[in-house]
Amino acid sequence: MNKIITLVFVGIICCVSAFGQQVVMHFPQTPDLSINGMGIHSSTPLQLGDDWLSTATGPVTEIDIWGCWFGDMYSPVTQFSLQIFSDVPASGQNPSHPGSLLWEYIAEPGTYPEPVPTSVQGEGWYDPISGQYIFPGDFTVWYYSFNIDPGLAYNTTIGVTYWLVVTVNPFGNPNAQFGWKTSVDHWTDKAVWRPIGNANWTSMVYPPQHPYQGQNIDLAFILKGNPTAQACCLPNGNCLEVEPGQCVQMGGTAMGAGTTCATTICNPTIYDFGDLPDTYSTLLASNGPRHTLDGITFMGNLIDAEANGIPTVNANG
Repeated sequence: MNKIITLVFVGIICCVSAFGQQVVMHFPQTPDLSINGMGIHSSTPLQLGDDWLSTATGPVTEIDIWGCWFGDMYSPVTQFSLQIFSDVPASGQNPSHPGSLLWEYIAEPGTYPEPVPTSVQGEGWYDPISGQYIFPGDFTVWYYSFNIDPGLAYNTTIGVTYWLVVTVNPFGNPNAQFGWKTSVDHWTDKAVWRPIGNANWTSMVYPPQHPYQGQNIDLAFILKGNPTAQACCLPNGNCLEVEPGQCVQMGGTAMGAGTTCATTICNPTIYDFGDLPDTYSTLLASNGPRHTLDGITFMGNLIDAEANGIPTVNANG
């Protein structure tokens, strides 16, 4: 398990990273393990949420979050409610916040792996209801990983903003309080909270007693999945994000799971085309006859390198 933790903290350098066969589906937000890290009370009756931009299309099949237990009062029997909401953009004095509930998964005790603890030198605890900030609140960060059956997973769309909302029920210890861990990886808007059943969300900043007072709060989580679309390099050098089979049908080269056009450079394929008028289907768009420059194959007397046919009446393009 130490190997996994190393990958999470060190190996994430861009918005779409591979984890075995899975891919991070957004800009990852790793936990702040310094003394400036903070756990934010997210046990019942509170809900906490943070927004994320989907960087791939496909099902979210793993949700990882980091948290802590106030006073290190750990609850071994805990239920997690994991929800995905649509995004309501900021408008006037109203901050962006979760909109409609799109998906919900209840992780019952015993249905997810045992969490992995990491000792820290101390971290703060913040209760958004009372506004109380306590340091130190605890000395242990817990890593939780929830695997989602693909048949139950939510299918995200690349380029769309969503919200992850978490509520924790510590059944095993009624006095235990779970806190969702803060992250120094900031993406767009502030995290939000609300009491369960309340229609209004409140955005969060670090409290006055904290070294980051007034700065936006983001929460530590990573969403992984198996994207169905990937970068496809077309013969003309253009890039599209499509299914691999569709890419092949278009004459392109699929660049592999998790690739996107934002991070892929496509170079045009150079051929020798015929040069008859396009009534003979000469152009690439017409799937015109062509061959790669192997020094052996000829179409006519000469080989001229080109990325597309050049139709002329005398076939001398």
